Amino acid sequence: MKVLHVIGGMSRGGAETALQRLVCADTGGPVAHHIVSLTDLGEVGRLVNQQGASLEVLGMNQGIGPLLAGLRRLRQLLRRDPPDVVHCWMYHANLLMALITPKRIPLIWGVRHALDNWALERRGLRIEIRISARLSGRPARIVYNSRRAREQHEARGYRAARGQVLANGFDLEALRPDPGARARLLQLLGLQDRPALQLIGHVARLHPLKDHAGLIRAAAALQNPDVHWILIGSGVDSDPALTALIDELGLKAQVHRLGERNDVATLLPGLDLFTLCSTSESFSNVLAEAMACGVPSVVTDVGDNATILADTGMLVPASNPEALAQAWQAMLDLDPAERARLAGAARERVVQHYSQRAAIRHYHGLYADLTRQAAR
Repeated sequence: MKVLHVIGGMSRGGAETALQRLVCADTGGPVAHHIVSLTDLGEVGRLVNQQGASLEVLGMNQGIGPLLAGLRRLRQLLRRDPPDVVHCWMYHANLLMALITPKRIPLIWGVRHALDNWALERRGLRIEIRISARLSGRPARIVYNSRRAREQHEARGYRAARGQVLANGFDLEALRPDPGARARLLQLLGLQDRPALQLIGHVARLHPLKDHAGLIRAAAALQNPDVHWILIGSGVDSDPALTALIDELGLKAQVHRLGERNDVATLLPGLDLFTLCSTSESFSNVLAEAMACGVPSVVTDVGDNATILADTGMLVPASNPEALAQAWQAMLDLDPAERARLAGAARERVVQHYSQRAAIRHYHGLYADLTRQAAR
């Protein structure tokens, strides 16, 4: 069975990472995957190449010539070497492929974005979502990665009859507890002489929806010099406004901004707590990754965070730094045995519900169902 995956670009992001994990983990089976990136190769695309998966970059963002050439190439793929299924990832690809995919080929739209904070969404994205709602009868299936995303998009007009939720999956060999990770993380931070410190980690690109400012205000509200925060993600190490806020609140010595990194899986097990303070999420990859590494978490109650976390950590309201600080303190005050119990329960929840193998099985089933329906 041939599946053509179409995505806007392959720079680092949740959808891109989920696609890379699916394709690179699903080798030697009944599905042959081919990825088409409409724009760039990106960091995730380079990883796909390194892992030997099939990837093609069209560069359609580089002017009218590449745009038209990219459209011709897509039409060639669909007509001269037609896939059994076209699987799109996010809004740009969804809309484009809805317009050019022959109706005999089953089309899947992928939606991996929640709308908890509509006012902060880009105007262009809001327009795309409205147009997509009108065209949402075209795909055979609309796959969401969270229940919250499905509910929100259907409330804005997406066809409910087309909807299905398939959660993300994770490599549980790469993501696991590591007793030596804490010492390595302290060494990286230059804090190896302070082993009693409590380390709280946060992984997210700099974006208003991720509420880094709220995180820093919560850190100030905690008023605990023995707690340090590790911020990972593109833009967090260079943003002037974030720098000014950290300096203003006297947290320069306690907040470590590492920027974008490709070794997050090796850093997560060194944390005492993981946290998210987003005002909108669909399915948080990094929350499940931290849980798989045996790290208790405190996260905002957005997207499917409550479902992922269950009873293995704490939820707080979004945009409430005081509540976030209080939850951190409550978790840090737990005795070591209870913290260890939560850590074990967090990993077990990911093992039971969010393994990569289970995700691959679910996608195989979806592709097979749609192929059978198209053959009738």
